[in-house]
Amino acid sequence: MSEVSFDTENAIDEKLRKLTGKASMWQLQGGVEKTEALAILVLSAIGWLASLQLILAEKAKLTNPAQALTCDINPWIGCGKWIGSWQNEVFFGISNSVLGLGGFSALIMLGLVFLTRGSFGAALWKILSLGATGGLAWVAWFMYQSYVVEGSLCPYCVVVWLVTLSLTYLLLRNATQAGYWGAKAQKVGEFLARNQLVILLITYLLWGIATGFWYWDNLG
Repeated sequence: MSEVSFDTENAIDEKLRKLTGKASMWQLQGGVEKTEALAILVLSAIGWLASLQLILAEKAKLTNPAQALTCDINPWIGCGKWIGSWQNEVFFGISNSVLGLGGFSALIMLGLVFLTRGSFGAALWKILSLGATGGLAWVAWFMYQSYVVEGSLCPYCVVVWLVTLSLTYLLLRNATQAGYWGAKAQKVGEFLARNQLVILLITYLLWGIATGFWYWDNLG
């Protein structure tokens, strides 16, 4: 009876922890819960595949400029016009897709480490947070270039944007929730943990609606 009672208390404590958004003991030790580790791995793999498809598209375009690319759907959705553009080679003339392939490869390894119960110290978590924030800022800039400046969306880039947003959310949430950025930031992390699904769903919904209006304006 005592063992059953102990298991019940643990289950209740775990439910209360999730409801309040408190970090688990494993998170406080620098790890990530299994569900989040799997999400990091899967999202990174999707981003890696999208980056690889962009590299293959660039190779096909440069090999035969007259060749129609499968990602060129219509005048508003396609990746062909971005190949060789200055927006695609901002950092030292290196294609964004090559940088993306490298970045997502690192995140895949990170996800595997977390999935096998690996953990990191506060310093690395801070570096991950800053790197993820920088990646999201770059995505926001490229979105501006796509929606406002060029009026054209690269489908593979959109996939990268989607997974980058979720990955940034997960990494920042874990870093702040575990207290690596101080007590005030920890409260923010707990809020993000409590409302994770709602925040992400609303963000993607608003993004989808805005894209729909943008596309409708272009068709008009």
